[in-house]
Amino acid sequence: MQTNKRRNSNIELLRIIAIILITFNHVATKGIELSHNVICEGWNTELNNFLALFYSCGGKFGSNIFLIITVWYISDKKTQWTKIVSVWYQTLIYYLFFNIVGMIIDRKFDVIRLVKSFFPIITSNYWYSRAYIMLLLVFPVVTRIFNRIKHKREICLLGTFVFLIPIVSNLVNDSFHVILKISSILSREELWFIFFAVLIYYIRNNIRITNIPAITYLLLSIALYILMWIIVLVCFYNYFPYSIWRNLYSPLNYLSALFLFLGFIQLPVRHNVMVNYFAGYVYGVYLFQCHNYVQTIIWKGKFGIFQYQSWYGQSALKFAIYSVISVCIIVMLGAIFEMLYKKILIIPLKEIMNVRRKKTYRMDRYV
Repeated sequence: MQTNKRRNSNIELLRIIAIILITFNHVATKGIELSHNVICEGWNTELNNFLALFYSCGGKFGSNIFLIITVWYISDKKTQWTKIVSVWYQTLIYYLFFNIVGMIIDRKFDVIRLVKSFFPIITSNYWYSRAYIMLLLVFPVVTRIFNRIKHKREICLLGTFVFLIPIVSNLVNDSFHVILKISSILSREELWFIFFAVLIYYIRNNIRITNIPAITYLLLSIALYILMWIIVLVCFYNYFPYSIWRNLYSPLNYLSALFLFLGFIQLPVRHNVMVNYFAGYVYGVYLFQCHNYVQTIIWKGKFGIFQYQSWYGQSALKFAIYSVISVCIIVMLGAIFEMLYKKILIIPLKEIMNVRRKKTYRMDRYV
């Protein structure tokens, strides 16, 4: 009897958690101008800062979770061309659609902006799509080379120290031009994705993760996240710029995301139709809220849909409740647009892919 392979709802739930954390990060980094002098009542004064900085840790954390999930289940034998085309096409449709909507609403036609719409992955808005496509392209080649190396563990350790250079660069002055130049190169998301993917690949194939209970992984993840949050608080109240404390907390961020993932895959496998269904929309939620025009409307735009800055100046309880409700609304709006994409906007890609499959099938018949 043939059975359908069902997705592990633990991992699908983790993807939903990741996009929610990323959305909370956008509340803090795009919807608020963090201030050391929040004007609100009594003991709530600093609690809003604590909460906003807690949110800010979730962006990179959520991105790392998506990366880990991808690498853990990706094939290292062949390039995922279908996936690459799908990601590029979806990013293109979202970027082009919202650029056109923006020009219509603003009543301002911009030829340059329209031309740029056809090159979505080069924009800063969709850096994750660019790094993700790059990873899918080179991962089989990189793993093939990595498998031929004898001292894999030593290479991973050496690579880890190399990628700590951006952290070291925060401790040196501008006279160390070489270190700062290397730091700027290693800070590129594409390079980090490839290195981190190889590290996850090594862990998956060479370390027995089942020796540690799931609860231990989960507690370690929570502890590291709290420690990361404390580092962010210390940096913020010592007036360090965002670029510095982002690098300082990065190693804890990666470890915390990894331990959370390892904890989830250790849990008993569950299948939940609703969780699996909604998890299929999370990438669209990311594309929806990261477009620069949508950001101006959602976070602090002239239409004032979500005025986070005004809520940031109120009591901590009101700010927390409003943040949770608004994040749920934003995620649902992104999911609704993704439903529209899958029902209508993806049809041209499906037609092209179906034609390609039919041609391949006809050729195979005569081989």
